[in-house]
Amino acid sequence: MAQDSPPQILIHPQDQLLQGPGPAKMSCRASGQPPPTIRWLLNGQPLSMVPPDPHHLLPDGTLLLLQPPARGHAHGGQALSTDLGVYTCEASNRLGTAVSRGARLSVAVLREDFQIQPQDTVAVVGEQMTLECGPPWGHPEPTVSWWKDGKPLALQPGRHTVSVAPPPHFILAGADLGTP
Repeated sequence: MAQDSPPQILIHPQDQLLQGPGPAKMSCRASGQPPPTIRWLLNGQPLSMVPPDPHHLLPDGTLLLLQPPARGHAHGGQALSTDLGVYTCEASNRLGTAVSRGARLSVAVLREDFQIQPQDTVAVVGEQMTLECGPPWGHPEPTVSWWKDGKPLALQPGRHTVSVAPPPHFILAGADLGTP
């Protein structure tokens, strides 16, 4: 017969960024004798796990969030909160309680409107031209890619430069304007 022992967290929940539809899962595994009971907390407060609470505890201690908040877009000038909170799990038996590290759950958000749209520009052979782009706010920060004639533009040193200072600038050297 195994000797009684207090709980110990073996697998801590990890920070997560929700990027698509579907449930979110947080893992927590603990050892102890007698086997510990797992309880989850959000921002230090116990989760009820009773409907309509969207959280469910699976038999292995995994927390399942069935209906994460709507993700993907903020509207107008409104910035959505990307932080859904910090989750921790507690493993308890009659000999004590162990608490996991906190794991931040956040959601990917992209505001729908560009701050600055690139404008049609007439290029002069032999001169540089600059295109400006102000990408929408997002979490994580959006990356900018440039396209020409429906194809991604392969940036070439000495011919193209991109400035990431706000707003991102694209400078096309004038020597090669006539070639794709």
